[in-house]
Amino acid sequence: MLVLDVTDPYNPAEVARFFDNSPEFIESNGGNSHDFWDVSEILGEPWIYGATAAGGLRVFLEQGSGSGQAQPSK
Repeated sequence: MLVLDVTDPYNPAEVARFFDNSPEFIESNGGNSHDFWDVSEILGEPWIYGATAAGGLRVFLEQGSGSGQAQPSK
């Protein structure tokens, strides 16, 4: 999952990224690597939701506006 700042649509900037290719992640995801089908956020809330094709939901906590520090919640 990439988070892009498109304030300037002619110069988008990557501000955060999530990629976990560990055996634990792949096992927890039904043997599949990353497969986000939808990512959404409710404005004003710190949570980012990522739905996977395997029927999973990953919830991330934004660590600051534009900080590039999005981390999976525990």
